Amino acid sequence: LKGRSELAPYLANLGHGDVKEHSAQTMTRAYADSVFVPAPRGWRVLDCFRDYEATRMGAIPVVVADGRSDEVERSFGHYYREPPGSLPPWVFAKSWTEAGDMMVALMKNMTALEEMQAANLRWWDRVNYNLRRGIYEALRDNDALPPPSS
Repeated sequence: LKGRSELAPYLANLGHGDVKEHSAQTMTRAYADSVFVPAPRGWRVLDCFRDYEATRMGAIPVVVADGRSDEVERSFGHYYREPPGSLPPWVFAKSWTEAGDMMVALMKNMTALEEMQAANLRWWDRVNYNLRRGIYEALRDNDALPPPSS
């Protein structure tokens, strides 16, 4: 990863070993202490729960779609009540070299970095609100909500 030594203090660092060896508390602390979190791909698509864990803690996921032009859209262009094709405000790159360059550029422009972090948290809040609202409306429309208490 180009610029790795420059970026090391800002990346999630859990040391050696399998991520499964780390507790949820350790992972949460690592994400909260990070500016960027390299996001490994999920089983079939780029989407992975770690992206959302990092986002929730204020870190910016770094997603690399090496080669397939439609992979980012297929993986992330589907959020409930978001405009079709809109993507989370994360770092998306075609290679880890490009991702490194993008992270270095953001670290050199703190205004742009802070704007991206704020957009990331706003996106997270909006997506969660829309999901909760959608669940509530589905329950309400199907008469599955309990009557109001008096």
